[in-house]
Amino acid sequence: MVKIDLVNLNEKERPGLKRLKCLARRVSKQYLGAKYSRINIVFIDDREIKKMNRKYKGRDRTTDVLCFCYYDLTRTKFRPDKMLSDIFISSDTARKNSHFYGTSFEKEMSLYVTHGLLHAAGYTDRNAAERRRMERLQEKILKYGAKKVS
Repeated sequence: MVKIDLVNLNEKERPGLKRLKCLARRVSKQYLGAKYSRINIVFIDDREIKKMNRKYKGRDRTTDVLCFCYYDLTRTKFRPDKMLSDIFISSDTARKNSHFYGTSFEKEMSLYVTHGLLHAAGYTDRNAAERRRMERLQEKILKYGAKKVS
């Protein structure tokens, strides 16, 4: 069973939780092979994500997505079919980037949800090659997923 909860803690933005939850469920099941997973996706503002980024990652700046995966706590080998993760998304950053890149707020939020789920599944973007790999996969997922979700 895949359990996904979405919570909006940013009063300034309304991210369309129902649509994003459908996308998250589709991505985690169809693309990542999740079978027994618990994923929490929390939408926060830039101020909160900056605090979390500083506290947990040592980076004193805002970011779009932070993902905390708890499979490491089990001391077992990572299994993408069993994800346990909290994903934090800055809807302020999504709004700013949607204006900057000329996309819709909804499209930017879909990108961030997908990006967070890829991190939850073990993908990283620490270097250029990893970033390109994630970006290609995100594009593929969103191209297919958008047709199924809209």
